[in-house]
Amino acid sequence: MAEIMIMEEKIIEKDAMNLGYPFEVGGELTTAYLIDVSRIEKDGADENKEFLIDFLIHQQVFPLYVSFVDEYGLHDEHDAFFKQHKLSYVVLDLDTQFRSGEVKVRYKEYHPCYTITVQNAEELRLVLNKTYWLASENLLYTISYSDNLSFKLGETNWWRLKLIRPIGVLTMHPNMTCFKIAHDGDGFYLLSNDESYIPIEHLVTRFPKGTVISQINDDWLLDDETD
Repeated sequence: MAEIMIMEEKIIEKDAMNLGYPFEVGGELTTAYLIDVSRIEKDGADENKEFLIDFLIHQQVFPLYVSFVDEYGLHDEHDAFFKQHKLSYVVLDLDTQFRSGEVKVRYKEYHPCYTITVQNAEELRLVLNKTYWLASENLLYTISYSDNLSFKLGETNWWRLKLIRPIGVLTMHPNMTCFKIAHDGDGFYLLSNDESYIPIEHLVTRFPKGTVISQINDDWLLDDETD
């Protein structure tokens, strides 16, 4: 039984969304929630992964689009795994802009950008069990109901260096919903224009049976349970 807290933000502060990796939202975002079990559970990232899987399966919305950036040189391993399980995916090779001379900087960090199309609950478990650890390393990791996350190259500051790195760009549209994994994999942002999740009273009806909500914003609901 998962025990969670929900923080509602009408406007997400830029630094809160960008922890770990550059991320931009294009278009109007109606509501954002931070949903977290790590404050209560001992192993926050694993608990959040399992709750997120259960939550997404409970929504019965497929296909889903899982996108992430790989900084660990695991291109061959990922390709082999996705092909082995007959998963549909694309890899964006932004590094062509460097090789063609379109972008010139002293330091660059190119990393492949993946988007996997997940067709059912079994594929969702396969992909998240294989790749969610990248989110806990603070790499960009999102799951969306539509294929609306793109990647571009942009300049970011890292310590004393200015780096060119991939930036995730989420394009908003009516009824859009996207999940962005939070810092260290502990919790996730639910970003939505969908009335199924707005207002928060609608959101609490969408959790799997047995979910216990211990806190909503500043209100403690220690024994509150959603059916």
